[in-house]
Amino acid sequence: IYTGEPQECNQLKKDVQIKLRKKEYNFAEADHACNVSFEIMRRREGAEKGAKDVDGATENNENENVGEPKAKQPKIERIGCVTDEDIIKLKPKEKKKLDWKDKLYLAPLTTVGNLPYRRLCKKLGADITCSEMALGLPLLQGAP
Repeated sequence: IYTGEPQECNQLKKDVQIKLRKKEYNFAEADHACNVSFEIMRRREGAEKGAKDVDGATENNENENVGEPKAKQPKIERIGCVTDEDIIKLKPKEKKKLDWKDKLYLAPLTTVGNLPYRRLCKKLGADITCSEMALGLPLLQGAP
């Protein structure tokens, strides 16, 4: 229901853009929120680890070759995109599967694929929308 007041903001205020550009923006509130969420994650990991230790299960038992020491496991050679799975181990609940089945996908569009347009397409029935490639520095500097 339209009330006459803007419900979404697709741009930053000028003073925020200037503070970000000059690296003077105060991230204290965001840092506090991150620290709180990290503490919650640490508590959950501790509780899960304690539960696994009680059950006697190993952390990544689905990926381990039974009976082979870790040093003798064959190294998997990958072709294609580079992943960091050998460095950072993901828990099964962190591996998200994308469900594209029976979804209406709006491909990235040049010039008209901006955020307001994608939001309009979402309201009109598109299930998945994506933007063009964006560079982080111009976004922080407030470039259009």
